[in-house]
Order: sequence, then structure tokens, then C-alpha cells
Amino acid sequence: MRATDDGTGTERTAGPTGAPMFRYTPARTGGPPDATGPTDSVTEQWAVEIDENPAEWLVVDDDTVYVVSHDNAIYALAASDGSEQWSVAVDGRIASSPAVVDGTVYVGRGGGNLCALTANDGTEQWRFDTGAYVTPSPAVGDGIVYVGGGDGLLYALDATDGTEQWSRELRYLGGPTPAVADETVYFKLSGEVWAVDAADGTDRWTFDLDRGVLRSGISELAVLDDTVYAGTGHGVYALAASDGTERWFFETDVGSPLAVTTNAVYVGDMEGTVYALDPRNGTEHWRFETGDRWVWSTVVVDETLYIGTSNGTVYALTEQ
Repeated sequence: MRATDDGTGTERTAGPTGAPMFRYTPARTGGPPDATGPTDSVTEQWAVEIDENPAEWLVVDDDTVYVVSHDNAIYALAASDGSEQWSVAVDGRIASSPAVVDGTVYVGRGGGNLCALTANDGTEQWRFDTGAYVTPSPAVGDGIVYVGGGDGLLYALDATDGTEQWSRELRYLGGPTPAVADETVYFKLSGEVWAVDAADGTDRWTFDLDRGVLRSGISELAVLDDTVYAGTGHGVYALAASDGTERWFFETDVGSPLAVTTNAVYVGDMEGTVYALDPRNGTEHWRFETGDRWVWSTVVVDETLYIGTSNGTVYALTEQ
């Protein structure tokens, strides 16, 4: 692993307060709801190469950045300078971000189960078996873990012991990555965006994506205020959370999950470019060329935009 600063010798003393699960919150915003991420031109604070493996997924808890790498390991990096705090190799493929909530790490495994691990040492607290692969990232909110399984079911589990609260069948096999906001669970499945009741899983509305499907495990939903944001192979949709009507569309080949704040929607594409868009109408604030082949992940914490790329580099961007 190699860590570098911005070349000026500047030290960063303030760390993030947390982005503890995939896309920061159960609503998958990629940052705190009141975040003010960089909207002007940006400068690199540090970059880390993780053993030449793609930095697939990022979460931030307190002053630590957790990275799931392609070598089936979880790395804990100091948010201040990117130095490695610890790393743990896991048994089986991790195909999505963990969630870190109240000292517990929730992570799905390709072997067909969701595990709850103690955050300070990785010991297992409980395990829920689905009978099929669990590649989606879990969402944790109000003591409930929401996760999709490869058996074609969406599950709601008690966060303390993993007992099932409810489950519902989906139209297709494959596990959706849920976003949870305002007593509603949102997810994508086979080119559609769904909204269901968080209390029992009953339908509320669906939206058909007619300009390309969402990339499974790469570009998921984010919900902020009254808008659902969806990245597809052709661009970014903004939908009304109440009924799913389309508000705007920005064309690009989306490669990363979206990070959404009150002042910007951040998206990485398949050509290594990161865009900052106006959440009101989708107009472009700025773009940043990483020079890498593919942007895997974007997270916003404390006015810093963190980016993970396909060549294993993690960027931290702030306003100049």
C-alpha cells in the first residue's frame, strides 16, 4: 500500500464524522444529508494504492475509511492521510460495501449469507442464511437490516440478532440493493425502480428506465429530500419520491454509485471522469479527470469527496 499527500506538506487534522454504510445512509446519499461537498474546482489531498487491487467500495465511520478490495479483504484507512490502520481477509467474495452501525459491521457474502461482525476485531455476532448469494449492500435503519438475496427475495431483519421481520418475493431473481427513507424502501431491479412500504414490503410505485438499465452492484439508488436519484448505463435520472415521475436526466455512462448532497450530485463514469451536477436541474458544476479507466465509488464527508477507481487508487478531493 502507498499513501501520498498533495505535495505541499499540508496536514489535515479534522476527520470525517462518518459515512457508515454503502452510500453513507440507508437513503444511499453518499454523504450526510446536510453535507456541502466541493462545488468549485478541486485539489487532491491524498491518494492510496491498495496492493494494485481495485478499491471497489468505500464507507467512512468516524475518522476511518473502510475499503473493500478485489482481493477479498477489508482495509481500514486513516481519513486524515490514508495510512493503513488494519486489514482483514475474509472467507468468500465480498461483492458490495459493508454497513458499520453502532459498533457492528454488516456484510453480505457470495456464499449465501449476511454476517454481523464486531467492528473493533471482526468477530462474528450472527449470521443469516438466504440459501443464495448475497451481493447487495445492506441498509440499516431504525434497528432493521434491509437486504436483497440472490433467491429473489427482499428481507427485513432485526439488527441485533438477525431474526427475520418480513420478506417479499420479487419479479426476478437477483438481489437488489435497497435505499430506505421516509418509511419507504427503494430499489432497482431489471431496469425498473421500485418503492415499497418499509413496514411490510407492499408496493407503492414502479418506474421503467427506458434509457438503459442500472448497472448491478455498481450504480444504485440515492434518496434525498423528495427525490430519488438513479444512475444507468446512459445517464442519471431524478425521480419524485412520492410517485416516481421523472424530473430531469443527465446523459453519461455511469460507472459509480451516486453521492448526493444538498448542493451537488456526484457521479463517476466509465471513462474515469467524476461530475458534480446541480440536484435541482442536473446541470454540470464541474468535472474531474482521474486518468484512470473507471471510477468505482464516490463518497462525500466533511466537504471532502472520496473517489475509488478501478486501478486501486483512492482520491480525496476538496475545493481549492
